[in-house]
Amino acid sequence: MKQIYEDLSDDTDFDIIDLADVPDRDTVKRRKKKSQRDVNKTNKSEEVKKKEHSSTEDPSEDSRKERSKKARKRTSGNSGNGSSKASGKKRSTPSASIITTPVKKTVQTGAKITGKLLQTGARGVTLLMIAIIAFNIFKNFWSCYPVYGSLATAVNAKNYTLGAFLGVAAFLLIMEIIFFLWALTGPCAYGDRGTKRVDTGRGLFSFLFIGITVVAAGMFWNLIPSSPSPLTGLAGGLQLYGSLKGILLPLCGIGLVSCIIRKIFS
Repeated sequence: MKQIYEDLSDDTDFDIIDLADVPDRDTVKRRKKKSQRDVNKTNKSEEVKKKEHSSTEDPSEDSRKERSKKARKRTSGNSGNGSSKASGKKRSTPSASIITTPVKKTVQTGAKITGKLLQTGARGVTLLMIAIIAFNIFKNFWSCYPVYGSLATAVNAKNYTLGAFLGVAAFLLIMEIIFFLWALTGPCAYGDRGTKRVDTGRGLFSFLFIGITVVAAGMFWNLIPSSPSPLTGLAGGLQLYGSLKGILLPLCGIGLVSCIIRKIFS
């Protein structure tokens, strides 16, 4: 035993350790975490280097792969858009062509037919009003002319008073005949199918003329002097014409409305 102890005392040296230098458990854990982080960083750096190395070695293969992916996406997108557009067209065309167009055509044809019917009816009313006005003028002058003399002896007796009286009636009747023919016809329109008469509301001026003149005759006939004798017949004719305003003005109003309707639907 003495020999062994001597050998140990000679060969081995024991170091004296201070307890303050011994690390705690927390420090040990921290050191382990740091060592693990360092290891992870080194691993990540090695992986990044490998990827960079692989990308530098074969960039053409990556670019080819990316191009092929883009081409697939484009073809799939175009096919999807085309199919959706085609399906949308197929769905929208029957609703637009089958439902809307017949309704529009029927409405347009109905509007044209009603417009033509109104136009022809208004034209008939215009002509009828002109004829009634002319008839009333002729009837009243024919019933009152014997007051100024006889037609048989008017030329031989040189009855200028009767001539002036009948001259007022003749002027009004000639104007009404012209207005009637003017309203009966219309201007010509030239198209692909040839010439065609168009109703533009003619006859409006005739009713304005009769309405204004009948009111003026009733107001100013007494301003005409009684001599010479033809002026007496003129005053008598205007007095008779002015007395017809209660009959002629309503007829002129109806005629004006009919001409306006014809003008709208022309």
